[in-house]
Amino acid sequence: MWSSPLSERGAPNYKPIEPKLIKSRLGTTPQENSDGDRKPGSVYFCRGENWGPPCFEYQPELEYTCTELNGKLQNHVGSVFSEPEIICRLATFENRCVPLNIFGWPEIEKGSVHLLHQKSPTGSDSLGHSVTHFTCAKCTNCVRDPK
Repeated sequence: MWSSPLSERGAPNYKPIEPKLIKSRLGTTPQENSDGDRKPGSVYFCRGENWGPPCFEYQPELEYTCTELNGKLQNHVGSVFSEPEIICRLATFENRCVPLNIFGWPEIEKGSVHLLHQKSPTGSDSLGHSVTHFTCAKCTNCVRDPK
């Protein structure tokens, strides 16, 4: 699935979103906080660290489809947050989607806000400067820590 041809993928489904709206959703589920037409299965990316704009809400296919980030985010992702019940991988693209880092809820229920300062597994740059694509799937065992 990681190397499915680009021609088989649809156009990414995303829209701009205000950083303050993302911040209001951190650590909550869509059932607990439905502000701003919140949808299950969404992934949020901001160009700046700590939710610095511009920010975008993506509705990816949940079958590990390789999804390309828009031009404002390519090689410059500062923050990321995913809704519960999905697991995603940040990736780059070299004739196929190459996974860089896995993220999923609840591990990042508060988001990951310092991607420009995290080391990329490739070792050549920061994680946020390496990301051009991502993949997601439905998570069958993503549960919140009862603490």
